[in-house]
Amino acid sequence: RVVAATLGIVTPAKRIGKLLEGLALVPADVRPLLVVGGAVAADDPLLTQVRELGLADDVRFTGYLSEEDFWRLARAADVAVNVRFPTVGETSGAVCRLAGSGLPVVVSEVGWFRELPESFATKVPVGAGEPEAIAAAIGSLSSDPSLRAARSSAARAWGEARSGRRIAAAYARVI
Repeated sequence: RVVAATLGIVTPAKRIGKLLEGLALVPADVRPLLVVGGAVAADDPLLTQVRELGLADDVRFTGYLSEEDFWRLARAADVAVNVRFPTVGETSGAVCRLAGSGLPVVVSEVGWFRELPESFATKVPVGAGEPEAIAAAIGSLSSDPSLRAARSSAARAWGEARSGRRIAAAYARVI
């Protein structure tokens, strides 16, 4: 089964509720397992939403992740999802690191995320049609191994071109 992961601190801006709505629209035979890497309280409305949408077999909340566990989960995932709104103009370090490690990403079509190459980043609109766009994005990545592989290769190449090791070597050559 394909594993989709959303990693980091669970906040309203991470739009996990919209992600759950989208996941529920993906046909069950291609629906990925969604792993939410981040802490939620026992009474968090997201847990109720999972049950109400009939996603109990399709969603796992990990709780807080150490750096080591963050990367363990990233290595186990096939797709990263990082929908976000609002933003404050930030660049997502998690998206950079996840894409750089070869994960195709699904992101919101806002702010800095718009600059990510379409070769590995699927951008979904915020607002009307958002759950449907999320469903289409994760559904196609889940059901099409060749699409997932091509996007994974593109993400890895993008990350390698921006790796700390490569950048440090470039600075060393200049110095």
